[in-house]
Amino acid sequence: MARSVPEPRIEGPGVSLRKLTIDEYHRLGEAGIFHPEDRVELIDGLLVQMAPTGPEHQFLLEKLNDLFSEQKKGRYKVGPGRPIPIPDFTEPQPDLVLFNPNAGGRKRHVSAGDILLVIEISDTTLRYDLGRKRLAYERAGIPEYWVIEIAA
Repeated sequence: MARSVPEPRIEGPGVSLRKLTIDEYHRLGEAGIFHPEDRVELIDGLLVQMAPTGPEHQFLLEKLNDLFSEQKKGRYKVGPGRPIPIPDFTEPQPDLVLFNPNAGGRKRHVSAGDILLVIEISDTTLRYDLGRKRLAYERAGIPEYWVIEIAA
C-alpha cells in the first residue's frame, strides 16, 4: 500500500520545515543515500514514497507505451517513468510522459515546458494523483494531465 506524506503540521515557536531542492535531492541519490529499491519522488520539497508497481499497473503502462509509440510519427517522444523537474522543489516521476521530440538529452531532463501530456496510472494513490500531483503539474504549466484509475 502506498504511503503518502500528510501535510506537515509543525507546532511551537521557531520550528519550521526545511524543504529539499531538486539539486539536493539529486545529490542525496548520488551519495547513495537512497537504496536501489527505494522509489521516491520530490514533491514540494518533501520526499514521497511511491507506491509499488503491481502487475495490472505494469500491463496498462506497457499498453499505453505501445499505443503512443505506434502513433508518434515524429510528433513527440514517449517517456515512461521520466522525471520532470519543476523548479525548485518538485520532481515527480509520472508513469508516462509525451514530450517535444527535440527536448532533453543525455545531460538534462526534459523541462516542464517541453511536456505535452503526463499520465499517471492510479491504483492506491488516486487522491494524491488528483490532489498534490495535479497541482504541481498545473503550476508547471503542463497542458494535459490524465489519471487512469485501475479500479474504474
